[in-house]
Amino acid sequence: MNDLAALGVSFGGFSLGSLQLALPMSALREVVSCTDVIDLPCPAKCVIGGISLRGMVIPVVDLRIVLDRPAPAKEGRNVVIVAHGDRMMGLLADRLNGIFEAVQGSFKPTSVSGTTPAVFLASAQRSDDKTMVSVLSTEALSRLHQVPMVEDQEPARRQLRDTADDHASADASIPMLLLACNDIPFAVEATVVHATLSNPAIELSELTGGRALNTIDYNGFKVPALDLLEFCGMGRVGLDTGIQALVVSLPAGYVAFVISAVVDVTRTYAVDVNKLPAFALPRPGLFVGSLPLSALPAELAGRAGKSVNQYLVIDAAALKACDETIAMSELNIAASSEATGPKALSVAASSESGRHSMITYMLETERASPLEQVLEILPYQPGTEIFRTDGAMLGFMVNRGRSIPVLCLGQLSGEACGPPTAASRVLLVESGGELIGFAVRKLNSIEKSDWEPVISTAAEHGGSPRRQQHKLALFGSRTADRMVPVLNLQEIADSLRRRSLQSAAFVVAQ
Repeated sequence: MNDLAALGVSFGGFSLGSLQLALPMSALREVVSCTDVIDLPCPAKCVIGGISLRGMVIPVVDLRIVLDRPAPAKEGRNVVIVAHGDRMMGLLADRLNGIFEAVQGSFKPTSVSGTTPAVFLASAQRSDDKTMVSVLSTEALSRLHQVPMVEDQEPARRQLRDTADDHASADASIPMLLLACNDIPFAVEATVVHATLSNPAIELSELTGGRALNTIDYNGFKVPALDLLEFCGMGRVGLDTGIQALVVSLPAGYVAFVISAVVDVTRTYAVDVNKLPAFALPRPGLFVGSLPLSALPAELAGRAGKSVNQYLVIDAAALKACDETIAMSELNIAASSEATGPKALSVAASSESGRHSMITYMLETERASPLEQVLEILPYQPGTEIFRTDGAMLGFMVNRGRSIPVLCLGQLSGEACGPPTAASRVLLVESGGELIGFAVRKLNSIEKSDWEPVISTAAEHGGSPRRQQHKLALFGSRTADRMVPVLNLQEIADSLRRRSLQSAAFVVAQ
């Protein structure tokens, strides 16, 4: 076991309260929701009961009780099924934190006096987010006093698990997360999933439009939440029977994908995936093919349902590289005890000595606008620019059945910001019930201003000087602050609409 990190063994991370825990994937059997806990005739206080799993009752252990820590009851928990030898048990978990490998050299075994093996086997650093986790000993878990375990009745899965720690086998096999959106089965490489959340609270937000369902709290942030089924062009996930979420980590931030349920984690091989014709899928670029039930253990195939014969395999790389996913990852907002979402953050900030939530972006130089003025942020759609003129009007983009005029914000503000690129984003502003899109070179961040002075400057207008009011916003700290000019997008949108109405009235009058 001491050579786990050197062998390149992958781990499954999960949390329970403040405990950040992990187990080698060879010991992880599956993850199920902790519902309908059955009382068991067991004297061990750490056994909170059992769950029914395909004709078996799996004892569930709360490790906080084992470690003599407070164990408050909590809704929406998971159970991690752990196997040791030919026996299984369940561990209570608040959430799953994805599959990872340990940073080379960070796996540090612990030493505890006495003859009873310690549950805390080693510490390790995750290679993905660099956080430290505590690796559990399955041997110690199997020897907890008076804690029952049940027989593992799946020899095929047991054989696969026994060989998963072999280096050559680990290189060839792929950990695959099986999931469902309504009745549609999906699969995705488990390494792309940073965490899974059970029954997350979805909050209202005016920033995560398009396919976003709103935001979910995760790791101290308000994370944009996308409906995975709608993202794939196949409908919408039903919210009336409970939901789960997959959290994906990108360089700019997190994105959550709302699903109906996590089915299981299994190991597959690339040759098991069948190709699918592109015309048969609404967004074929998001899929690598399908995983037939014949490639799965018999028990897993039986759980898929009578109408299911394959899992649609999502391309993990394409999911993370999608423009919409990247754009949403840029909208992570630090959670606040004073707010319940991005809109609430803006309202709350306005009463804090002039501090406002602002969105900063690039034209030719950096600019900022009040966050509350922006209804949605969308990726710029190639082909939008249909007007070949030097004016600000670029063309139209289609979003949820509406044609939205898109204008170059740089041109409107007198800056040469160049043609739109893949990094460009469109800020949607509403004026008089109509949507207007302002294209910017790229998003920078969403942050609170520290100071917003209004200064006056002289400008030439019609041959005579005129006093103009220009607003600036201060961001940063005492050692690294910056002044950014503020553009009032609402005023610009209203002015454009008024100008259009006046032109129409002039034409009618003629």
